[in-house]
Amino acid sequence: QTYETLDEEDKYNYLHSETTYHLLYATVETCVVWDNDGLANLAFDCILQNKILLNSVSCREKISAKLSSANCAKIKSQLKEGEIAIEMWSNKDFNFGPSGYIYVFAIKRDWRTPKVIKLSKNDIYRALNNEIQTSENYLPMFETIWKPILSQIGVAEGDTIYMSLDDILSQIPVENICGYDWKYMGDKYNIRRVSDTSKIHELREFQPFTSAYLYGGAINSFEYLPWSDIEIDNASVALGKLIFPEKISIRKGNLCTKKSVTQLSGNAPSILHFATHGFNISSKENDNIFSGYDKHIFAMDHMGLIFSNTDTGNEDCLLSASEISKLDLSKTDLVVISSCNSGIGDFSAVNIDAELIYAFKRAGVHTIMVSLSEIDDVATSVFMKVFYEKLSAGLSKNEAFKLAQKTLRKSEEFSKFPYWAYFVMID
Repeated sequence: QTYETLDEEDKYNYLHSETTYHLLYATVETCVVWDNDGLANLAFDCILQNKILLNSVSCREKISAKLSSANCAKIKSQLKEGEIAIEMWSNKDFNFGPSGYIYVFAIKRDWRTPKVIKLSKNDIYRALNNEIQTSENYLPMFETIWKPILSQIGVAEGDTIYMSLDDILSQIPVENICGYDWKYMGDKYNIRRVSDTSKIHELREFQPFTSAYLYGGAINSFEYLPWSDIEIDNASVALGKLIFPEKISIRKGNLCTKKSVTQLSGNAPSILHFATHGFNISSKENDNIFSGYDKHIFAMDHMGLIFSNTDTGNEDCLLSASEISKLDLSKTDLVVISSCNSGIGDFSAVNIDAELIYAFKRAGVHTIMVSLSEIDDVATSVFMKVFYEKLSAGLSKNEAFKLAQKTLRKSEEFSKFPYWAYFVMID
């Protein structure tokens, strides 16, 4: 039976069962609304059309045999020598417990079909919790994530890897995992996070920046962030060498409002910077806010950014991901969100990609910088200052971002991993 033919009670049971192939029953629009024509979406279409169950012994061979459509050719045509596209797709597998697998689909220009690699989510979670022992008794994250991938894709040092990540891997700074030679993966390879592997040709390295809005110093009932003022002031000074000062708007205190952001819809600046608190009310914290079958839409109503209060009450200071997704920010090339955990979402089979990242993507933003953890205010202020200085010096967004990380990493005060490693940039 398909999901659409079930009665309301059975629909509820399917969506709330721990042992249901949720993604095989829900609609394509619900499950892969963000993937468009990328490799993972291509695989999902094959699974639906050909009824391939991912816990089948020969599933990888079957999927590989089916991935030869025009979309695959489109993706390959965008790749140059020394480049590879990787897109991930998560699913449950009865044979290996509730965690299941993350399927890695990889393609190069000269490959006929993508390669399919399976990563155990259970092993990844165990490595994160330091519960897994590897053959060398160290580097568990490398062995559970990168080693299986690198053994199959054949990349050389300096090659470019375009990665569209899914599930828990999108919440991990995989670029900053060390290999056996103690080199960070992001130093060995040019790793680019992308939201869709079919749109590599749309990456804009040197987009001209003509205007910027910088938000910080919000006044509300939450903890005040004094360094957010310094952060956007430093960013403004650095950007003054790239953008005419009159085109840079600093929105602090009572000017740091939700209304100011929503009024930019249709005529947004080149750069939007948010040094504010974020909020994310997960289903575990409040089950009552998650009702109905399309949970990922409801989840986006309960995560977002916090601005200054207005006279009408606290609710006006909350800009939800759902509201962001409905804005027209197509003229904005770069959004920087320096709040804690701004890149963290809530993943489940019916709550797909409920993140600020995808809200801004849906609004039309090209590149987004977020944090995957709690961040230090002082270190973040320095990081952003260096980033905008490098950007103003003529470097691309990606180059400026990587140099900002390396600058903090090599500094005496901010060399520790948490100060610099959890920022990621997604095109």
